[in-house]
Amino acid sequence: MSLKRLPLLATALLLSACGSTDSGPATYYGNPAISCTLMEKLAYLYDVMHESYYWYQHLPTANYRNFSSTTALLDYMRYDPIDQWSFIEDRAESEAWYGDSAYIGVGYSTQFDSDGKLRLRFVYPDTPASRAGLERGFELVEVNGVDIDTIVDQDLWETIYGERAAGVSVQLRLRDRSGTLRAYTLTKQALYANPILYSTTYFHAGRKIGYFVFDAFTDPAIDELYWLLSDFADADVDEVVLDLRYNGGGLGSVARYLASNLQRRISTSMAFEVTTHNDKKRYLDERTPFLDNETGLDIPRIFVLTTGETCSASEMVINGLKPFLDVVQIGETTCGKPYGMYLRDFCDQTLAMVEFAVTNHYGDFAPDGHTPQCAANDDLSLPFGDTADPMLAQVHAWIDQGTCLATSASARGHNGAIPSDHLGPIVREHDGW
Repeated sequence: MSLKRLPLLATALLLSACGSTDSGPATYYGNPAISCTLMEKLAYLYDVMHESYYWYQHLPTANYRNFSSTTALLDYMRYDPIDQWSFIEDRAESEAWYGDSAYIGVGYSTQFDSDGKLRLRFVYPDTPASRAGLERGFELVEVNGVDIDTIVDQDLWETIYGERAAGVSVQLRLRDRSGTLRAYTLTKQALYANPILYSTTYFHAGRKIGYFVFDAFTDPAIDELYWLLSDFADADVDEVVLDLRYNGGGLGSVARYLASNLQRRISTSMAFEVTTHNDKKRYLDERTPFLDNETGLDIPRIFVLTTGETCSASEMVINGLKPFLDVVQIGETTCGKPYGMYLRDFCDQTLAMVEFAVTNHYGDFAPDGHTPQCAANDDLSLPFGDTADPMLAQVHAWIDQGTCLATSASARGHNGAIPSDHLGPIVREHDGW
């Protein structure tokens, strides 16, 4: 087993190969001395939860020998309803995604809108989906000859896209923004999912704005963020809009890098995050400072766009910056996961269970999520960067007058994403698509 610190993981997992390294604090352990039979894997899981699980005092009585899988045992053991996040996944897929932002699919993610239509909420660049002309806002009508209502009613999401393997074809029917129904045949392949879905600079009210949509805190995001923020610095932007509306989290060291580069003047004597473990593991408690950075941005405030799927490491960025930077949050209340995990490899599986709580420099803790100053809904019919986007409209109103536009939007918003249990053990909205 290797164990690697995974701060604030919600819908994402981190690379965790034995001997791998991470720019953030990490703790490693030797491989467990087990033969990888089901009984030994169950015994390992049972023992490690009683030792390291953040809420170990609340674990139920269980005979692990009565369970048919490690996932079934974990589902039974975890502290319900607080712990919605601990999970087990396939180790190889975890390593591919979080080490290289790689997965097998066609390159899009979907979400139900407020009218019950399943729309593409984003399309990764340079993928089969983008090359075929698919765009955010298209309505997905059929997958492999089966309409969406039938897929939902019969809970077919786990199988409808076919085998998760390169070369598998997927037949789709979609309605584009003009209402035209079109048929597509896409072939799955190994993809690089660029964590920056969209970026641009533009002027509003005489101020130059740098806007980007950031999807995941994976290792490759460091390079992507470096070049993007360097471009923003070269362009001398006055404002930055960080769109985290779909970012479910990931690697805490990437969150630290992003926050440190958004405001380079934050002293390294200030804590970006402070972690607290259970009473058996207090020696692992840690105070992680901001990075020393001379090349990042120097902005007085940042606008952050959020939904109920903005989670984990995304919330770490918001919470970590609040004591030192004017953070104007727009959209919906975030998911509320101020907890983190270590990534534990055992045999062919990876365990990610909640092992610590995370606060900022002043001990602020938001288990109910971060509430926006300005409420705005996510309009899936509009492309990223469209000035008619209700979230961007609130940004512009705040720049113009320092207040929010009147709106009927709810801060709690509408979460119509395909439930994660339809996507297999790796909890990602785009997995296999």
